[in-house]
Amino acid sequence: NENQVLVRGDFQHTPRNSIFARMFVADYQNPSYYDGKNSLTTVTNGLDDRTTSIIAGDTFLIRPNIINSFRAVLARGRVVRQQNDKLYSPRDLGVNISEGIPHFTNLTVTNFFTVGNSPSAPFVSNQLQGSDDVDVVLGTHQISFGGTFMYSRLFGNSGLRANGQYTFNATNTGHALGDFLMGQPNTFVQGAIQIISGNLPYLGLYAQDNWRVTRHMNVTYGLRWEPYFPETHNRDQISHFSTADYIAGRRSQVFTNAPAGLSFVGDKGFPGRGPSEGSMKNFAPRIGLVWDPRGNGRETIRAAYGILYDQPLMYLNQQFPNNPPWGTVVTLNNPAGGFLDPWKGVAGGNPFPLPDPRPANITFPSNGTYINFPLNAPLAYVQQWNLSIQKQVGSWLVSGNYIGNKTTHLWSGYESNPALYIPGNCLTGSTTAACSTSSNIGSRRILSLLNPSAGASFGSILELDPGANATYNGMLLSTQRRFAGGVSVLANYTWSHCINDGESTMNLTNQRQQITSRDRGNCPLDRRQVFNLSALASSPKFNNSWLQRFAGGFQFSSILGFSSGPYSTVTTGATDSLAGTATDRPNLVGNPTIDNPTFNRWFNTTAFQGAGTGKFGNVGRSTMRAPGFINVTLGLSRKVRVTERFNVEVRGEAFNAI
Repeated sequence: NENQVLVRGDFQHTPRNSIFARMFVADYQNPSYYDGKNSLTTVTNGLDDRTTSIIAGDTFLIRPNIINSFRAVLARGRVVRQQNDKLYSPRDLGVNISEGIPHFTNLTVTNFFTVGNSPSAPFVSNQLQGSDDVDVVLGTHQISFGGTFMYSRLFGNSGLRANGQYTFNATNTGHALGDFLMGQPNTFVQGAIQIISGNLPYLGLYAQDNWRVTRHMNVTYGLRWEPYFPETHNRDQISHFSTADYIAGRRSQVFTNAPAGLSFVGDKGFPGRGPSEGSMKNFAPRIGLVWDPRGNGRETIRAAYGILYDQPLMYLNQQFPNNPPWGTVVTLNNPAGGFLDPWKGVAGGNPFPLPDPRPANITFPSNGTYINFPLNAPLAYVQQWNLSIQKQVGSWLVSGNYIGNKTTHLWSGYESNPALYIPGNCLTGSTTAACSTSSNIGSRRILSLLNPSAGASFGSILELDPGANATYNGMLLSTQRRFAGGVSVLANYTWSHCINDGESTMNLTNQRQQITSRDRGNCPLDRRQVFNLSALASSPKFNNSWLQRFAGGFQFSSILGFSSGPYSTVTTGATDSLAGTATDRPNLVGNPTIDNPTFNRWFNTTAFQGAGTGKFGNVGRSTMRAPGFINVTLGLSRKVRVTERFNVEVRGEAFNAI
């Protein structure tokens, strides 16, 4: 169910002053599919959402050549994921585990099925924004300057890992379903309830001049300043890990039992209350040119260049509350106790539940999972440029466009504490005791190899990498025929290529193998070729009244769309590399394309082969292109005049006609 309410008021306060106000409320309810019988329908949560916004503005004419515009916005979003209380929890199934929330299970069998999604959790975001813009006309110059201030807050909690997350793949039996039936998960992850409570200020100031150089040329140039203020957490649940401090044995004074290398808000050298340092140097120039070379308005050349800075999503920083000692997320690879007793044999046993608030001398878990930001993580920024030529030929408008951009400091993630593969046997004379197995990943991680005692405290450390880049280059050709003679046509064709080192996502995720040169590839959303054609044709107006009555008033419309398919990454579904990182990629040993692809088999699966124990495959990221699509929409309508003031329109449309 979706409901929307819009209330708006506009009035002229004085001949020089115009004020408006608007309130918008939208509700969305989508109950859970789960009926208490089929657990596979729990993969989608029910939703109960509301979005509210209040906007007010004032446009004031200071002088005939000076206008001031002020806007104020108050926005609130509430997202409630509805959990069905008919679902079972691991304890209901006999699992020896502490239960953070009732009626919730999170279990995945790779490439087969998932049970559970996210437990019931409200997320509330509030945003206050104000902007003021001044436009001044001075001769051939139109000068604009102003700024925007925005303050955002995010509240919520998540119990996604409170009852444990189980993942079964092909590590133990060679088949994910086999591992599931044997009750042997590849990974088990558990953590406390995650408290989300973030604050993010934003400030942007700009100045711009639109200069009419001659009758045939306009130039626009300007500068924007966007200082970066890192997000903070209301409960100071932010931490930082330093390899140099770890090697030197430096410890926190805030949490006295924290492992070496960790620091927290209040420790010496910690960057204020955010995960990284801010920056006051984010200046973004831009320039644009419009030129009519012949001065007849039938040909135009446009060119532009500009820099735009990104702002990180608030939820990205809200993964820190998962770190010990708050969420204390722990990842166990191939737990000895299997599904029924995952904490069996773990040093220190099950650390949950945790005391609240966390005392300064709280014990930190073994094999703790962390996310980490560099202290000097710069903001991502995009350089954009374009060149276009438009020309009118009769009733046709044709144009050619080149569009390009380069993204620098794209935020992605990688595993900074992977397990290193050690070949051979560790016991002299043994033929079975391999040095590297799925059960000793923790002891082979980099920090454990540097210091086995201190390294036992650290499992996965997911590190923010601001060093990724992306490029996009595209050619857009279009033609348009204005409605004349009963016919109008619009067609465009785009050829483009997007390449990047990784994707920025809402959650920091590991997208890399250890051989990073194979991670630069096609963007997953890259569409190499896109073509669209739309046409509208009307029947002529006949002089004969009877012919007009039966054949006149018809209108035919059509839309044809074609697009190349997106790119995806081929994985093995297993972790034979034994690195404790993401799912491995295979080796390419043949031609992956087939002559007659079908819905069930659109590429040659035998062209891929596992790289073998302890190795990474040679297949790059986003190398397999999915099938493209063609879409045709047809429409036929007729307007019939019943009386001089009354018409009836009959319309028939066919969507996805092909």
